[in-house]
Amino acid sequence: MANLTKLKKDISERLRRLEQKFQPTRRFEEPGTEEDEPPASPSNKISPTGSLVGSSSDAQATSWSGKGRKTFYANGRYWVFYGDGTNIVYRTSINGITWTDPTTVVACTLSHYFSIFFDGTYLHYANCFPGWVGQPMKYRRGLPNANGTITWSTGTEVTVYSHSQSGFQRPVIAVDTQGYPWIGCYDQYYNDLYATVMKSTTNDGTWSMASGFPDRYYSYHAAVPVPMTGTKMYIIYFRILSGWTWNIRGKYWNGSSLGDPEIPTSRLCSYGLLSVVNALDTVHLVFSESGTANIYHAKRDGTWTEQIISGAHGGNYLTLSVDPAKRLYLFWEDLPKIVYRKCIKNVWDSSDTELIDLDPLNPSCVNSVYKAYGYIIPVIWTKENGPYGVYLSGLI
Repeated sequence: MANLTKLKKDISERLRRLEQKFQPTRRFEEPGTEEDEPPASPSNKISPTGSLVGSSSDAQATSWSGKGRKTFYANGRYWVFYGDGTNIVYRTSINGITWTDPTTVVACTLSHYFSIFFDGTYLHYANCFPGWVGQPMKYRRGLPNANGTITWSTGTEVTVYSHSQSGFQRPVIAVDTQGYPWIGCYDQYYNDLYATVMKSTTNDGTWSMASGFPDRYYSYHAAVPVPMTGTKMYIIYFRILSGWTWNIRGKYWNGSSLGDPEIPTSRLCSYGLLSVVNALDTVHLVFSESGTANIYHAKRDGTWTEQIISGAHGGNYLTLSVDPAKRLYLFWEDLPKIVYRKCIKNVWDSSDTELIDLDPLNPSCVNSVYKAYGYIIPVIWTKENGPYGVYLSGLI
């Protein structure tokens, strides 16, 4: 009788997930809005062994882990964008196993030249290929359709910004909950290094640079915009120090102006090993500490505090996702596996859970969706040893 009761509960939960899976997404839902009775957090694997999405000649086809996103779920499909070594392409799948042929978006030889963001209705991307001094940053918005096509808002990419002495790398795009896009990037400006932030005053797929932007931070190397509620935004930016360590800084945009620099943590971060999301108006930053490889969780709900994620260690290719109930999901490479932990109401799982055992695939550039609309969390990575392959698993 107990087994029958459990079976009924399992069936009921699966039916509810299926109903949620095929509900249309809602535009500009406030990030992390807490629901009265949210469904159980995703725990089933999309693909137990990893699904081959496509091939690439780019060894980092799914970069930039946990910052420049490249996947989402919408309108009954998984969407994966990556660089095939020549172009930005995307493939879609209804079940996360069988994939469409690649659709070419635009020329781009290296995947760290572009990133995407899904706002609940529209896909947005930033592209700085070829990354040379004097070449522009570009932007495009599109509507992902249930049949796997994209209806673009403009006929071609629009120019965000161009300067004869600027060369851009590693763009990270985000969109506030009113639909206004932001881009953070590395900018080689007059032969010096800057973390640079750009903001648009239009939310219709065009771009008009806001007054006071681009905003540049001298001697810093990259910037990640993080959407909060309304038109508020938080900017995480960082500097490379000796030994390939980073110090982390932040600025808060209150909807009309940027505040003074903040220090999210006094600890140094191992090179590249951080990821950040927002849940309602709390910014969550995870990073691997240089020297110890301990993983920390810093959060800002007005002021910054931090905690160690007990027993979490290493953190290669950290990537953080959030679901609509404000639950956090942290994925990272712990060779030869990808593992994860959940954080519910500020309490992290006490141990790692294996997402997938990749031996001998040697994963790199593990990346995940920013926000899990529909409580579906795709996770992608690149097979490290060529010929390179792009793979997907995740939680549902």
